[in-house]
Amino acid sequence: MKNLILILIALPMGMFGQIQFTWSSQMVVNENTNLGYARPKIALTSDNTPVVMWSRRSNKEVYVSKMVSGNFTAPNTITPSGVNAFAQDWAGPDMVAKENKVYVVFEAEPHGQGFIYIAISEDWGSTYKDTIRVSNNALTRFPTIAVAPDGTLYVGFMVFEPGDKDPHYAVSVSKDGGTTFSTAIKATGTAPGESCDCCPAYLVANNQGVIIFFRNNDNNLRDVWGSISTDTAKSFQITKKVDNTNWTINACPSSGPSAISTEDSFATVWMSGSSGNTRVYVSTSSAINLGMGSHSLIQPSLTGLASQNFPIISGRFDTYGVVWEEIDNGFWKIRFTATSKGASSLAGQQVYTINLDSTGYAKNPHMIYANGVFHITWQDNKSRKVYYRSAKIKGFTSISNVNSADLLASPNPSESGLFQLENIKLNSNLSIWDINGNLVWSQNNSISKKIKLDLSEYAKGPYIFSEELNGVVIFRKLLYN
Repeated sequence: MKNLILILIALPMGMFGQIQFTWSSQMVVNENTNLGYARPKIALTSDNTPVVMWSRRSNKEVYVSKMVSGNFTAPNTITPSGVNAFAQDWAGPDMVAKENKVYVVFEAEPHGQGFIYIAISEDWGSTYKDTIRVSNNALTRFPTIAVAPDGTLYVGFMVFEPGDKDPHYAVSVSKDGGTTFSTAIKATGTAPGESCDCCPAYLVANNQGVIIFFRNNDNNLRDVWGSISTDTAKSFQITKKVDNTNWTINACPSSGPSAISTEDSFATVWMSGSSGNTRVYVSTSSAINLGMGSHSLIQPSLTGLASQNFPIISGRFDTYGVVWEEIDNGFWKIRFTATSKGASSLAGQQVYTINLDSTGYAKNPHMIYANGVFHITWQDNKSRKVYYRSAKIKGFTSISNVNSADLLASPNPSESGLFQLENIKLNSNLSIWDINGNLVWSQNNSISKKIKLDLSEYAKGPYIFSEELNGVVIFRKLLYN
């Protein structure tokens, strides 16, 4: 199977050091305050067009707008006549985009007794086809959606047994672009107790399968767990905690996790009140078995009564960013931090305030990353508007996603430091960089499409292999463990 490989014009050296940004102006996504502003989400089509979705709590409609020539278009209403969507600040519809397609899933009211629907755009988010029912089970809520590199769609949602019993998450699959969906399979595995029945979950899809991250409820212990399927959601084989905060609360947190997949691991963010104040945490876990790696507060230096919530993580390779909502001394802020050294280094990085109006009520941020740019959206409950702002990494040049023959590396990770790379282009310039951006090896390849690399004399850790030909550079991350 051919995977999407990042093609860069030049090596973005800024990725390896402290990230600096060029910030866009703050834009209003929708000028009509009568169309609502609740829980916005953002996605990017393959031409890097931002598409923003939000809901209105009073009329239960879902709207979508896309950026064209630097401005957002008039909103499209995607909820069909006679169908009301569940929409609140803390939970609502979800969206994802791939190539020219945009997918929006929502729960029909009455909440917890309505079907899950999907609306699909095939023209870069401009128009949407009639909605399709994902599941015939009406005892559902909190849809979440992900799309794999091969286009397989996964929709997760909470399912109840009759009598509002045994809340758990299930996942349904579509292999025909959202036209039909499989019977949903229970996805929360062997987690004790039940799923937190007021907390949305988060789906991640990759080349190996699909993973759902969710807040569990084991006698009011409400930590975050992950569950992995490697057989296209026919079963979920591994279920583990990714959260060691041990937060016990006899109330509904109404807040779920966010996560992202890398080549060898997952990075997860969530809110926990275990310290006495609600704080955002980040952890890493193995992509193979969810074995936990790093685990820390996202902002260890934060003191006082400040409250953090609703974190979202996005990124690629070793570049990650996190946004969250923060309330401090009566001020509502959208906060952002980022790193170029892997998710485990997110804690303690410089923190930025995204919203420019310090007197507003900025809430519910969402973010997507691509091509060196973090695209961020949020709502403001004072102005009743949805906003957008972007942060471009300085020194990062243009990137596009293209179909290319796989640049194969095996074994990867390597315990010995020995790698074999295949599908190397003849007459290309090859280089290896360490995580700090230092060049450790280079040569011109004029002999073979298959080469052997030996990194055993270097320190263990991640490296970046680059292949340059005619001004185009292909990167592959190598892990020497």
